[in-house]
Amino acid sequence: MASGHILDINVPERNPGGAPGGDYERIDPSPVDFGGSVGQAEEKLGGAIGQAGETGMNAIVARQQLTNEVHSSEVNTWLADKITDRYSEFSKLEGRAALDGLPAFKKDIGDLYQQSYSQAGSPSEQALIAKSGRYLTDAYYRYGTTHADQQFRTWQDKTSENRATTFGNMAVLAVNHPDDMKKYLDTSDDEVSKLFESRAWDREAIDNKVAENRGYNIRKLVDQQMTIGDPNQAAEIFAANRSRMDAASIVAVEKALKPKLEQQAAEVGAAIALGRAPPQEPFQFHERTSGLPSGYTARVISLESGGDPNAQSGSYRGLAQFSPCCGAAGKP
Repeated sequence: MASGHILDINVPERNPGGAPGGDYERIDPSPVDFGGSVGQAEEKLGGAIGQAGETGMNAIVARQQLTNEVHSSEVNTWLADKITDRYSEFSKLEGRAALDGLPAFKKDIGDLYQQSYSQAGSPSEQALIAKSGRYLTDAYYRYGTTHADQQFRTWQDKTSENRATTFGNMAVLAVNHPDDMKKYLDTSDDEVSKLFESRAWDREAIDNKVAENRGYNIRKLVDQQMTIGDPNQAAEIFAANRSRMDAASIVAVEKALKPKLEQQAAEVGAAIALGRAPPQEPFQFHERTSGLPSGYTARVISLESGGDPNAQSGSYRGLAQFSPCCGAAGKP
């Protein structure tokens, strides 16, 4: 068929043929026969365009998501570098300075986190930066707090040790002022006690450390007095503090006093050999080193022998009336 005008309608070019009985050919029309192909084409075109649009949008979203991830990763790397540098600087602080510097450290890394967050270009990127950035800053808050706490404890320990030593030295200087000397010795012990209490030691262990500290200070005092030639005062100091000293220090002080004890024993022996009453000073010295009351030995001698080195009663003889069978063992 011919078409000459835009409004012309295409008619199917199918001619029905005759058939027996006057029937004609049955024609099943198709939209294509009446220009429907154009509509189908347009439908397919629209679907294709819609599909292409959806695919393009997905690609745009994916590309933007990747861009966000890349940029947030770059920002977090920047933040990690800045926080690490700040922590490196802070970790150099020692003792009390670390504790004092902790608030400024936390503020600085908080500010760095806010700076990183402000670099986000979209809400989704903000979410990415916020998650990783907050984790990073929280971790370094903990690191900073731990460092400050450790340094503060170290500072406390060192301060207590220094104070214990300082007051022990002051006791040595105050040797001729008994009340002051006692006060300094007690304060030195208190510092040691507080040091180990802060470490949560049990009471028995703390008491042992305090005894070691008292022993250390008494050894210094005794050594000083023996050096300047005053063993009697050394013995008095030892006797007054013996019960508060550790065993090792007691042995050390007794060793330091031993030459004087041997000298006095020889003086007593010489006096007895000559039939004279021994001098009282050796006995007084022994009383001091042994922690006996002053004059105790003289009273015992007076009661036992009346001060006569040749006195004898049965098997008991001498000033203190020792028996030969047990005198060597120190038993009357």
